[in-house]
Amino acid sequence: MTYKSLQDSFSQYGPIKSLKISINPDHTQKGFAYICFENQEDAQKAANGDPNAFTFEPKDNRSTFGKLVNNLYFKNIPVDMKEDQVKDLFKPFGEIKSLVILKNEIGQYGFVCYDDPKGKDKTYGPNCVNKAIESLMNREMGNGLKLYVRHALSKA
Repeated sequence: MTYKSLQDSFSQYGPIKSLKISINPDHTQKGFAYICFENQEDAQKAANGDPNAFTFEPKDNRSTFGKLVNNLYFKNIPVDMKEDQVKDLFKPFGEIKSLVILKNEIGQYGFVCYDDPKGKDKTYGPNCVNKAIESLMNREMGNGLKLYVRHALSKA
């Protein structure tokens, strides 16, 4: 598989924006490639015209959809604060899918996951997280510490 052979084979369906041949760490080919067409209709024509091709769902705006974070990390919650009180703190910003609270010697910390109750709006959770961060960051918690909130990061 070469870039030229892919270009020759798939340009019949429409203008190609970019090509990428997937390779292993030892630089051998994995046996597949990504072809990005300038428009979705041409990608669909290629998927219909080649039995080994298929399309991915188009993203309206990659800068918006590329890094959606539904999870919020928080710390400095007083140790005596109960789970329902913590939930009430974050509930005004959206529908809470899950809440995890952990403890250490300083206090409580954890994660809140917001999610669209209808499961349709992929921006719902991230919008809730952003509103919560904006409203709650540095709120005095009565334990001598200020609430710290941010987008949750992956463990890696």
